[in-house]
Formats: sequence, C-alpha cells, structure tokens
Amino acid sequence: MKINADKFIATVGKVKLSPIYLVTGDETLICHQVMDLIRGQLDESGYQERSKFVYQRGFDWSQLTNEIANLSLFANRKLVELQLMSSKIGDSGSQILTAIASNPLEDVVLLINCGKLEQAQWRTKWIKAIEKAGVIVQVWPIDSSQLPQWIAGRARQRKLNLTRTAIDIIAQRAEGNLLAAAQEVEKLWLSYGEGAIDESVVRDSIGDSCRFSIYSLVDYCLSGHVVKAVRVLESLKSEGTEPILILWALSREIRNLAKMAQRISCGENSELIFNEYRIWERRKPLMASAIRRHALSTWIDLVNKCGNIDLTIKGINSANMWDQLLAVTSEFSGHRLFGRV
Repeated sequence: MKINADKFIATVGKVKLSPIYLVTGDETLICHQVMDLIRGQLDESGYQERSKFVYQRGFDWSQLTNEIANLSLFANRKLVELQLMSSKIGDSGSQILTAIASNPLEDVVLLINCGKLEQAQWRTKWIKAIEKAGVIVQVWPIDSSQLPQWIAGRARQRKLNLTRTAIDIIAQRAEGNLLAAAQEVEKLWLSYGEGAIDESVVRDSIGDSCRFSIYSLVDYCLSGHVVKAVRVLESLKSEGTEPILILWALSREIRNLAKMAQRISCGENSELIFNEYRIWERRKPLMASAIRRHALSTWIDLVNKCGNIDLTIKGINSANMWDQLLAVTSEFSGHRLFGRV
C-alpha cells in the first residue's frame, strides 16, 4: 500500500501493523514524526527488541538478513530499522529486500527510511514488493499555502490555540522551513503553556529568538557571512541545541542546492528550477549567489560531509560532531577551515 504522510498520521493505530514499512521523502522532520508513530505503535504491540542498520557503500547485507532471521530464545517481537543513505542499493540490496518483503516473518517488522525516490525507482522490484506486502509512506514537502494549516495542527498537538494572525506571522518568518516553524511552536508552548496565543505574544517570542535560531544559521551560510554563521553555531551549541536539528537544517539546504547546481550546470534555466523548488521570490537572489559560490564538486562534497556527520551523531563514526558541523558551516559559507571532515 502507498499512502501520503498526512493520511498515515491520521490513521496510525487504527489499522493493523504491517511487516514492512518504507518512509520516503526529503522533509526529515515529518519523516521522523512518521517513524516515531510507527515505533510507538510497535511498542504498544510488544515489539520489545530493536536493532538498527545504516546502508552505505560496502554494507554487508547478510547482517540484515541474519538479524531478521535470528529471533531470541524468548521469542520477543522485534523491530529492525534500516537507514538508506542512498536509495540506489544495487542488485544485492534489491534482491534481499524483495525476498524479505515477499516472505515476512510474523514477529519481525522492518522499518526502512530513505530520501525522496526518483521516478524510475518506483518501478524497481524491491519497491514494488514493499508496496505489495507492506506500507510505503510518502512524505511530500509542505508548500507555502499549506504551511499555516500545518502550523495550526502542530500547535493543536501542544494544546495551543493560535489566532489566525499569529499563525500567519510564524509562517511568514519560517518561509517554508518546517523546522523553524516547529521550533517556534515548541518555544511558545514551553514559555506560555497550553491555552490561547495571539499575535502580540508571537511577535515578542520571535523577536527574542531570531538572533540565534537555526534558520538564521542557514541564512548566514547562504549569504556567505561566515563569521556570523559560526557565531550562531557556537550559540546553538552553548544553548544545548540538539546537533541532529542543526544537521537537518544544513543538510536539507545543501542537498537542494547540490541538485539545483547540477541542473544549472547542465544548462537548465535557474528561474524555472527555483520555481519548481518553491523558492520564495525574495530568497531567489540568495540561492543564486550561494550556488555560484561553489563548484558542483564542492556541493557534492558537502552532501557527503553531512552524511558523515549523521553517522557520527548515530555513534557509527568517532569524530567530533561539533567540529564537523563547524567545518561544514564554514565551507557552506565560503570559507574552508579543514581539508577533511
């Protein structure tokens, strides 16, 4: 079965569990929300064991198959998670995931997460096998017309009653950045608790948080203000901001810029590309300037470095994640601090 994230979120817990899930899309915040809901439903259903694998170059697929086949002596139900750093998994990966989907085990659930699938990938055997045996949750980007409704829904989850003007102020400030909007809702809830919130409260809250916000970090990187970007990063670190949130904001922008830079290098019209990516009009010069700042090879390198930071945060690499974030922030802004990250 194929279902979009909104419908899945609305129905989770009301339908029976599937043996295999694939959550796909570039909106990391919503992907995490969907996966958390799946994990919660599995916890309530007695899936007490959990293991996780990350697919990257050189991945040993036998680790996954052995884990799925290896039930404990106590026969606990098991959740196995697979993070695909690339959805191009080769013949071996395709054969194994097709076999797992075609022959699911009763007490094992496989939860797969990857970025947005290209059109051709929807026709591959492993995707078709998962769609037939389980659930594929598609996470679509939220455009500017949908953002106010999304913010209102996020506020309701925290039992906040925002006025329409308050919602519009948050949407305008976030400019399509879900993380920025979600952070502002969380800040309102932490500061004021449940209840009614009007536009005056939101204006005060945004005024307090603008200086050292994650979305300001991205804006400084885009505009090439390396000193300001580094200062914001250091402030976020001192405030105890989760590194995964900072990485999400940086990597999302870098991935999109890499994709756009590649298409522009092939002769495509930048204005049409910006419209396709729903870039706000006043941000188009900022995006164009950032793309011109680096060669395509640098954007690809930055994408790979973000992937390495993700592995560090997950505990797979032993590097210092804050040093890595500093290096990517600096290079994104136009100043390379280190030879490697």
